[in-house]
Amino acid sequence: MEIDFSDPQIWVAISFILFFLLFGKLIFKKFTDFLDNKVLEIKNEIDEAKKLHSDAKELLVLETKKIQDLDLVIKEIIDNSKNKSYEILRENTKKIETQIELLEKEATEKIKVIENQAIKEIKLDIVSKASSIAETVLRDKISDSNQHVIMQDSIEQTKKILN
Repeated sequence: MEIDFSDPQIWVAISFILFFLLFGKLIFKKFTDFLDNKVLEIKNEIDEAKKLHSDAKELLVLETKKIQDLDLVIKEIIDNSKNKSYEILRENTKKIETQIELLEKEATEKIKVIENQAIKEIKLDIVSKASSIAETVLRDKISDSNQHVIMQDSIEQTKKILN
């Protein structure tokens, strides 16, 4: 096989080979530098992503702990509120019971006062009616001078009985 140097394709191929022989090392170096820079950028991005992932995990752990702490605080607040409300309920129950006892005592005293007043009124009414009856009987059956003496004695005895 013989090479025909008059063919332009041969010269294109030769110039292409010469170009790569002369500038290939420079092009290869630029290309490898470019690829090395891209690899380094990708590695840096991966490292940054790993760091962000690690930070996110730490933040998640911190937030989870905060939530647990808040749950404990909320539980403590609820327990304290239950205890305080139970204490308030007990105190109010005691106050109400004391108030009821006081009202019962006052009512009993008022009933006694009313009973005593009623008894006094009944006694006075009985004495008044007895006096009236006695006066009528005495007027009809006893003389005027005896009536007066008996009435005085009767009034005196009634006063002694009432006192």
